Amino acid sequence: MYAIIQGVPVFADSVLSKEKIQEIALDLIVTWTWEGRTIGKIELVCDEKGIHACMYEKACSKHIPWKNDHGEE
Repeated sequence: MYAIIQGVPVFADSVLSKEKIQEIALDLIVTWTWEGRTIGKIELVCDEKGIHACMYEKACSKHIPWKNDHGEE
């Protein structure tokens, strides 16, 4: 199953209900936000022992102006 929850793509096994997927995803998003990180993608995989949550941090970039030795940008 694929869903977007608060802007985060979530891929989950079809055995999980939509409510359970949303509950887990929202908890992970809030936890990462409190830690100052941003989730880029969540994968929820089920096996006989439970649910494995794999989170991927959102990539970010920043432009830093640079001046060379000649004072040009």
